[in-house]
Order: sequence, then C-alpha cells, then structure tokens
Amino acid sequence: MNLNDFLGDHPWLLWLALAALLAAARLVVADRRLLPVAGAVALTAVVAALWPAGWWLQLLVALVLAGAAVWWARPRVGRPA
Repeated sequence: MNLNDFLGDHPWLLWLALAALLAAARLVVADRRLLPVAGAVALTAVVAALWPAGWWLQLLVALVLAGAAVWWARPRVGRPA
C-alpha cells in the first residue's frame, strides 16, 4: 500500500494529525490560542470526512474556523478581570 494513495483517499487523517500536533504544542508552548485552533482543525477533519474530494472547502473551513478561534482567544483590552 502506498502511503500517498492512502492519505489522498483519507484527508481527514491529515487534519486529525495536525490537530493532535497543535494540541501537543499547546503543552509545550504557553500560547492559549493553540487549543482553539486545534479544535478548528479537528472540525475541519469532520468536513474532510464528509467531502474528501473538496480540498478547497477543507481549506476554506480551516481558515475561517482558525481565524475565528484566534479572534475569540485574543487578549481583550479593557475587559474586567
């Protein structure tokens, strides 16, 4: 079995591997934005499982969700503690 053929047929595994790497990086790096981005990438894996041939849709969902996750996790100035 060729690994490129397998991952080409199952792109959701690539997205899950990236989500796991981002979650593991959160344990090493003290950046609180990594975990929401890992969640966004995990949701992209769901999209990839439903539409494996729609690579453009997967990238769009990943960019939109990761952007929303970074925006949501940003430090807010002037907010009460």
